[in-house]
Amino acid sequence: MARDPSRSVDPGVFDTARVAVLALDTATPRVSVAIARGGLVLAQRAGAQRESSKLLIAWIDEVLAQAGLSLGNLAGAVAASGPGSFTGLRVGLATLLGFHQAIDLPVTGIPTLALLAAATPAGERVASLVPAGPGVWFAQVYTTAWPPVPQGDPRRLPAADLETWLDTDLDSTRTDAVDALIVATGDEAARLTPLRCPVHVAGPLAPVAARLASLHPPAWNAAAVRSPLYLAPAPVTVPGAPKPVLPVGEGARR
Repeated sequence: MARDPSRSVDPGVFDTARVAVLALDTATPRVSVAIARGGLVLAQRAGAQRESSKLLIAWIDEVLAQAGLSLGNLAGAVAASGPGSFTGLRVGLATLLGFHQAIDLPVTGIPTLALLAAATPAGERVASLVPAGPGVWFAQVYTTAWPPVPQGDPRRLPAADLETWLDTDLDSTRTDAVDALIVATGDEAARLTPLRCPVHVAGPLAPVAARLASLHPPAWNAAAVRSPLYLAPAPVTVPGAPKPVLPVGEGARR
């Protein structure tokens, strides 16, 4: 019988003899690959997103070799599942799905906003931010426990509304106020300088994801890598029904 590639793996089943986890982040501008065991990062690579389509597999080979492991030695693999770059997300998640289908490697996705929160200094309540297009952000509040705990659903906010959101929904006089914002890159942080809230830069997210998944095994679910979290409609227009083709000369007679 053919194996169902989208099947879920019992989250309680975690091979303690193979606790190393591979992680990919192709969702953010700083694409990264890492392997961690028990919270210790064994190897990592990172580079610009424009390089990732041709270098991702090479980076995976390199971190496996540096860690002295093969894909078959891993407990599983995770990837940032979005929001983030439309093409980048699909590259990373499709890579994991290929590993799952080829050797039955347990895989799953972790939301990008959760990984950002996990990269924040402990003890803070943060708003994770991912660009959603020119002048627009995806935002979600987390407590920075490990694993991070979301406080409400993600929002899609114009940049002009971020400060209002922080001043009203997250008033500093409230006990649930946000202590900081967290983004993936310095360029993104520079776009937030008008805000009064401190901004942290996470840097490469794959090492964060690998440590998180090795310390707190996720619910392995290959279906998760088939469903990126875009959090917004695709920027395309679905064509309507085709117009009927008239015989030559028919349009002129009507």
